[in-house]
Amino acid sequence: MSNSIDPSIIIGIIIIIIIAFNIGLIAKFKQSGKSNNDTVYHLFLNNLRSPWQEEDAALDELSKLVESNDETVNKQIDFKKIRKSEIESSEE
Repeated sequence: MSNSIDPSIIIGIIIIIIIAFNIGLIAKFKQSGKSNNDTVYHLFLNNLRSPWQEEDAALDELSKLVESNDETVNKQIDFKKIRKSEIESSEE
């Protein structure tokens, strides 16, 4: 009797390991590829639907900043006019 293992068993184990490894790689690729493809696909569709979306958002933000700044400036100007009219009325 010999202590050797049958070569067909060794080949079978190697084939099972290779198949399990490949299945794991395929599953990992599908999982990571799916989210990346969805992201790229959605970004592409969003750009097709509204190509100026980022610029519009930046302009909206700028508009809001200018509006709030205008209100602040107008309040300061109104305050100066009130003070000036108070000073003029007190002089009379």
